[in-house]
Amino acid sequence: MCEVCNSKSVCNTLNESNTMEAQVYNPVNGKEGDRVEFMISTSSLLKITSLLYIFPLIFLLTGSISGYIFFKPPEFYALVLGLSGFLLSYLIIRLISGRMAGSRKFTPEIIRILKP
Repeated sequence: MCEVCNSKSVCNTLNESNTMEAQVYNPVNGKEGDRVEFMISTSSLLKITSLLYIFPLIFLLTGSISGYIFFKPPEFYALVLGLSGFLLSYLIIRLISGRMAGSRKFTPEIIRILKP
C-alpha cells in the first residue's frame, strides 16, 4: 500500500519495521507475514471519510452560525456553540464508529496474496 503512495517519504504511519496491522476479512486464507493486497469499497470509504471530516465541520458551522443568529453579543456564543457542536459530533462519531466496526461492509477485504 505504501509503495504507491505519494506521501511515503514523509509519512509516520508505519512503525520502525515498516509493517502495519489491520483487521481485515480474509477469504483467500492469507497467513501472518504474507504480503497481501486488500480493498475497501468506494462507497464505504466515502461514508467513513464523510463521517470523519464533513460531519464535524457541519456541526461546528451549525453551532457557530446559531450563535451569531440567536445571541447578542454573537462572538462568544458562536465560539461556545461551535465548539459544543464539534464535541457533540465527536461523541456521535464514537457511537456510530462502534457500530461500523462490527460490520463486514466497512472491513477491508484481502483480494490476493502477493509474491515475495
